[in-house]
Amino acid sequence: MEQLPRLMPRPYSAASTMKKGHVDFVFNTVNFERENGRLFARRGVCTGWLEDLYSQTVSERPKIHVYGRSNQNFRYPEDLTSPVIMIGPGTGVAPFRGFLQWREEREVQKNDASLGPAWLFTGCRYQDADFLFSDDWKTWLESGILTRISSCFSRDDPQSSVKYVQHEIKRNFKDVLDFMESNSKATIFVCGDARNMAKDVQLALVDGLIVEKGIDKAGAESIMADWIMAKRYLQDIWT
Repeated sequence: MEQLPRLMPRPYSAASTMKKGHVDFVFNTVNFERENGRLFARRGVCTGWLEDLYSQTVSERPKIHVYGRSNQNFRYPEDLTSPVIMIGPGTGVAPFRGFLQWREEREVQKNDASLGPAWLFTGCRYQDADFLFSDDWKTWLESGILTRISSCFSRDDPQSSVKYVQHEIKRNFKDVLDFMESNSKATIFVCGDARNMAKDVQLALVDGLIVEKGIDKAGAESIMADWIMAKRYLQDIWT
């Protein structure tokens, strides 16, 4: 037991503002099936524990210790007129729900604020089973807090060529490029899995630049590097 490493802290993106005195967050339970030499099925250490807590009644749940950690490089712009594209499949939508709550609160406070466009790319396996915060997106679309949403569902239609957010980006890339070039303050935010999603999203953007601007890969990667240096392409990703 002494040789086992200490468990590392588990960071989660806040999925709300603090206006109501509490913070929402969302997680997926990770399950490892009994296969490939694994003698027993098991769950992720933290997510399995959280699932057990959630299944208890409120009075039965123990108090747990959490602490806040700010991310100064992944924030909604103070200028509400700044256009934003938010890319977050699955639980990656968490900070964007908080962004849009804050945007709504600020718009109400200012009353006459002119909101810039806000476009959300998101996705999950099944629209009816795990489309997180779908009611919120619908409400914000109706009120103008969210101006556009592009969603995809990887298991609903096995024959579809559009399964993941990177495919949705490619399908809408001309609009994405117009979005970024029409305003120097336009920013792309990406949140989610670093191992696959983040790489595939960046590759989709590079491929789109090659096609739409008629340039080579080096030129497209140079534009991406400029966006990153100018903090117009920001990531909050994990492995």
